[in-house]
This record gives sequence, structure tokens and C-alpha cells, in this order.
Amino acid sequence: MRKQGLLLAAIMGVVVLAAFAAGALPPGYEDELFCPPGGCLRRKEVKSGMVGPRTLFHECVSMSDSTQGMGAPLPWGSKIDQAIRDKYLTDGYTTTVCKKDERKDL
Repeated sequence: MRKQGLLLAAIMGVVVLAAFAAGALPPGYEDELFCPPGGCLRRKEVKSGMVGPRTLFHECVSMSDSTQGMGAPLPWGSKIDQAIRDKYLTDGYTTTVCKKDERKDL
């Protein structure tokens, strides 16, 4: 009976860990988050316990009016073609963090 309890606990542990691992992208896909020209990056309010890609937890807002949302940031990482990052920069996209969020780890 005790072995069944330990086995059940081990299975539950694996299921919980798998759920967390499935929610985030592996390194190299969201190293940088880009906002459109005139925008800056800030943290989004999300429900406690949510897991997922960095873009789920951040949003782009206007630098001149932080109440004006600009949508989700565009991700780029070292496992994505450098030409995509270059295009973002050529088009004026920025990794600027909004002033209120400058001290937070984004």
C-alpha cells in the first residue's frame, strides 16, 4: 500500500513538472522583446501561477501615453534568423523598457 502511495506521488510530481515545462519556450527564442516605434515594454498583470512565453507577461504601450496599448511584443532569440532581428531594427522596433518598469527584471 505504501509503495502505491509513493508511486502516485512520483507520477503527480512528473505531471506537475511537465505542465510547467510545456508553458515556456526553450532558451534562444525570446532573448529580446521588441515593441513598435514609439512604444516601450512593460509587464502585464496576469493571474498568479500562469506559465508561458515571455510575451505573455509583457506588453507594448505608447511612450507618450501609457494608457494606449500597442499589442504584444515581437520576440527574437539567438535560435531565430538574425535577418528577422535586423528587420525589426530597420523598421524602428525597440527593446526600450517603459520608465516605470526600468528597475524590474524583464
